[in-house]
Amino acid sequence: MQKLESEGRLTPTNLVEEARPEDSPMHKAFEWDDAKAAENYRKQQATQMIRAIVVHESDVVEGGNETVQVKVFNQPERGGVYESLKTILLNEEKSELLLDRAKAELRTFRIKYSQLERLTRLMSEIDNVLDN
Repeated sequence: MQKLESEGRLTPTNLVEEARPEDSPMHKAFEWDDAKAAENYRKQQATQMIRAIVVHESDVVEGGNETVQVKVFNQPERGGVYESLKTILLNEEKSELLLDRAKAELRTFRIKYSQLERLTRLMSEIDNVLDN
C-alpha cells in the first residue's frame, strides 16, 4: 500500500490488482473464491441499506417535528445487531454503551485531525467532553 500511495495510485482497484498474484504479500487478505466474495458483497450492500435509514425526529424525541437522518447503531456487543436510536435511548445500559462508543470515536477524531490548527477550538471542546 505504501508503494501505491507513494505513486499516487492507492485505490481499491489498484490494491486488488497488486494483491492478485499468489506471491503478493496482500494476496491472503482477500477472498478469491468468487461465490464467497459475492455473498460478502451482498452483506456489505445490506449493511449500507441498514445504515441509510432515515426517521422523523418526532419518532425519536417526543414533540419533535423535524425530519432528520438518524443512524441506526450497530451494537457489536450484541453480535452486530442494528437498533434504532430510540430503542437505544430507552435502555440505560445501551445508552451508556453508545456514549462510550461516541467518546471512542471522538478520541479517534481528535488523534486523526490533531494537526489541523483551524480545529484548535473544536479540539478543546472535545477535550472538555472527554474529561467529563
